[in-house]
Amino acid sequence: MSRSRKPSVVPRSASVAIARRWWWLAALLAAGGVGWWVSRHAPFEAAVPVPAIDLSHASRELSAAVAAARVKVEQEPRSAAAWGELGMWLMAHQFEHEANVCLEQAGRWDSQDPRWPYLLGLSLSVSQRDRAIDEFRRALTLRDRWAVAHTRLGELLLAREDFDDAERELRKAYEQDANDPRVYDNLSRLSLMRGDAATALTWARQAVRLAPDVQSLHELLAAIHQRLGNRDAASLELRISEQAPMQGLEWHDELAAKVLALRNDTGQQLELAQTLLHAQRPDEAIRVLYAALREDERDLRLTVLLAQTLNQRQRRTDLESLLNAAEQTHPESAELRFQRGVSQFQAEQFAAA
Repeated sequence: MSRSRKPSVVPRSASVAIARRWWWLAALLAAGGVGWWVSRHAPFEAAVPVPAIDLSHASRELSAAVAAARVKVEQEPRSAAAWGELGMWLMAHQFEHEANVCLEQAGRWDSQDPRWPYLLGLSLSVSQRDRAIDEFRRALTLRDRWAVAHTRLGELLLAREDFDDAERELRKAYEQDANDPRVYDNLSRLSLMRGDAATALTWARQAVRLAPDVQSLHELLAAIHQRLGNRDAASLELRISEQAPMQGLEWHDELAAKVLALRNDTGQQLELAQTLLHAQRPDEAIRVLYAALREDERDLRLTVLLAQTLNQRQRRTDLESLLNAAEQTHPESAELRFQRGVSQFQAEQFAAA
């Protein structure tokens, strides 16, 4: 006769422990489920508010574009694309702090998109170089084959005199794009800073071969020849630089160009007019300024620069018409009163002569 087996008895302390474990597991699962549901369905507020943007001097087109981009962020506060678009608009129009906030948020919501740390690095390159270096490095961990990013990072490292790291980045840029004169320019400057003028000369000549009309490259060649004791060659390069039509090298940067393409406000036209005046092309500058004022007469900078230029060109009838119209829009402007005073003084001098 077999013995009947007694059911095993779990001690009370053990049963309590098991019950607690199941309770905690159930609680964790429930919390996870609730958390998932909340993350999917509950309203979400951005970790940072959309930055306040002063558009009081902006063109109508810019104000409308920024307002539309801002609405997208408010509707989709976790959208990297929405934050990035607003950041690009602000970056294009030199709202640096506000743009940086937006680009940081874009990178937060899509940490795998190299555009956002790259553009943030670009925005920080002048004001916060060390942070810019970190952002460019972050972008390059996401996309290594990006010649212009290596070049920008190399330039900042060169400015910081981190020669070995700068060379590493510039060599990568050279391997990925051997047709960018800026890479050769930087490698030449790096060699010169290390005291290797002969190697600097080799790189600089290759840069000039790709961009023969750039003033800064001929000035670099002059400095190298001077270091090597080639005085005649240095003098020749300086004479060439004085005739070169372009002051500096342009960037071969598709993403930066995309940002700049957003810039359609009067500030861009103001810069164009200033460039034309610097190039001794005042009549073209005047046409640009008149066109900009037809788009938006609120930007007083346009009126002042146009008044100064008309005065210099002795177009007094046009100047008088401009000031009369501008004083209706800006009746309290001390700058306009000053320009009228200059105009009247010169008219009296002309009449006396």
